[in-house]
Amino acid sequence: MSGLTRILVLGGLVLAAVLVFGSPCLLRGWMRKLAGVALGVLVLCATSLLGYGAYRRWLDDVRVANVNTIYQVIERYKETTGKCPLQERFADAPMGVNISDRPLPDRYKRPPPGAKGSIIPYEDFLAELRTGLKSEVILPKDPQTVPFGPPNFYQYHFTGPHFFVAASLWFDRAGVKQLGSRYYKYELRGDCGSSGKA
Repeated sequence: MSGLTRILVLGGLVLAAVLVFGSPCLLRGWMRKLAGVALGVLVLCATSLLGYGAYRRWLDDVRVANVNTIYQVIERYKETTGKCPLQERFADAPMGVNISDRPLPDRYKRPPPGAKGSIIPYEDFLAELRTGLKSEVILPKDPQTVPFGPPNFYQYHFTGPHFFVAASLWFDRAGVKQLGSRYYKYELRGDCGSSGKA
């Protein structure tokens, strides 16, 4: 929590204490009710600010664990089939999959402006994993239920010789790359051999 946030939270709590202990003596009738409403709002805001950073750190921890799980599924697919997912579809341009169980905005259905390659539908990727592993595959989903901030989904990226599994984080940690304010990329890289074709 930043210094300014701490000051605001402490100031709100002091004001709330003054309202709680001073309002019965100083205020009458409707003013007392108004002070009660203001107190409720202040306590709610303080609670939200105090818990927000911890919630974001928890989300980051879950995302790192989920990237590791997805990476292990890809490794198991490689051991079973002898190739990486999407390797047979590779045509000398990177391919990506945005792993999400909810509809994504159109901007995530194609590569960023100026980038080569293609975005494969998540359903096609999941079907390939299930066929290759000959079992039901359920990949973890991002724990954040409301889209907000950096992308709230996982990514699989295939370049031919390598694959990558990644997530966006809010906080810095060892091994991440900063992409913007409160926007860090956690990524695991795997080897698919020297050729894109099986």
